[in-house]
Parts: sequence; structure tokens; C-alpha cells
Amino acid sequence: MDIGAFIEQYPIVVSIVVFAIVLVVTWVVEHAVFKLVGGLGAKANNPLPSSSIFANIARVAIWLLGIALGAKLAFNYDLTALVAALGVGGIALSLGMQDTLQNLIGGLQISLSKLVEPGEYIEVLGQRGQVQDVTWRHTTTIDSSGKKHIIPNSVINSSEIIDLGESVDVLVPFLLPIDTDIATFTESAKAALEKELDGSLGIKGVRIQLGGTEYGGISGRAVADTLRSAGPESAIADRMARAIGPLLNIGS
Repeated sequence: MDIGAFIEQYPIVVSIVVFAIVLVVTWVVEHAVFKLVGGLGAKANNPLPSSSIFANIARVAIWLLGIALGAKLAFNYDLTALVAALGVGGIALSLGMQDTLQNLIGGLQISLSKLVEPGEYIEVLGQRGQVQDVTWRHTTTIDSSGKKHIIPNSVINSSEIIDLGESVDVLVPFLLPIDTDIATFTESAKAALEKELDGSLGIKGVRIQLGGTEYGGISGRAVADTLRSAGPESAIADRMARAIGPLLNIGS
């Protein structure tokens, strides 16, 4: 049986095969575009947001285009007529999906304005964390304890956002003997803290701040500008306390 006869005898099979080929091509294109958009967003010198929302929008648009093209080529069916017919139903559907649309629009506004970007540390409604991604419906953050928080985009878009920055000052108070050689202690404490926190310090580094005389000694505190990615503040403070602990009895 030649190809012409096969097409005439089994037109539905040919249509299904053509539709399947279009879907496979669409899948390949969609994966390539998704990686391309995601890769461009990850580059520091590119204005495209690094959140996944735009990559996902491109993915959906490609699939809709592929399905429409497949329907036209395989079954000679124009889906634009179906879209027009669903106009009234689409309005009703949009009313039922109002929250979803608000979150989608909120996510687009957040990403386009770069109000929130993956990797940033923010505080929203008292909740602190590092932004992981901005998706269709929500923004995902992870706090210092590793807990994941999912915040609706509409909430992010309508709430006060505090940019916490890449680093935070961690403070450890101490009390020195009254006869302590301050210069020696300060130099030794800074060296010990810089060694303990090597690779975890921000641009302000380590500072030793001295106060007045309290409880028969000299009060003060060690302050370290530490990267938030280094771990919870409580863990950093514990490391700092252990580092300067042996130095608190240095005398004159």
C-alpha cells in the first residue's frame, strides 16, 4: 500500500500522527525556551527578572500555540473560534479565579519592578527569610531555621517589604576584669573572631565596643557583620562567644 492510499484509507491515523509530531516539537521548543529564559534571568547583567514566573508564562504560551497549530494542521480546526465562543464563559471563569488572577498580576508586578528577587533577604509582615522564587501564585522564602514560607503574591504586593540586606550585625556582650589590658584584649579578640568567622564576614567586619564599668568589671560587646547565608544568628553568636571566651581573663 502506497502512502497516498494509506492516507485516504486511514485519515484519522494520519491526523493523530501529525498532531503527535507537533506536540513533540512543541515539547522540545518549550524546554529550550524555558532553559533560555531561566538562564538569561540568572545572569547578573541581564535586566530580565530571575524568578520563574516569566519562564512559566513562556512555557504556557508555547504550549497553547503548539496545540492550536496542531489542531489546525492535523484536524483543520481553528481554535480561535473556540476562544471567541468561550468569551462569556471566560469572564465568569475569571470572576471565580479572582484570587489566582490577583496573585498572577501581583507576581508580574513584583518581578517586573524587581521589588523582590531570588536570593534577597526580606521581611514581610514580621516574617524574615531569603527569597527562593516568585511563581504564579506565591513567593517562597526560607527562614534562618530552614523553614519554607509561602506568601501569596497579592500579600507581597500590598504589604511593606523590608530589605534586610546580605549581612547582619551579631552582638555578643562580655564583661572584662577591671585590670584588663584593653589594647591587648581588643587586638586578640578581633583576631580570634576573624579567624573563627573566616569567609562569613560582611564588609564591616569585626568591631569591639567597650562600655562603662559594671559589676566590678568593664562591660562591652563584640559585633560581627556576618553574612546571612552563614547560618542563624544564634549559631553565629555561639561561635563568637566560644572564640572570645578564653580571652576574657586577660589581665594587664
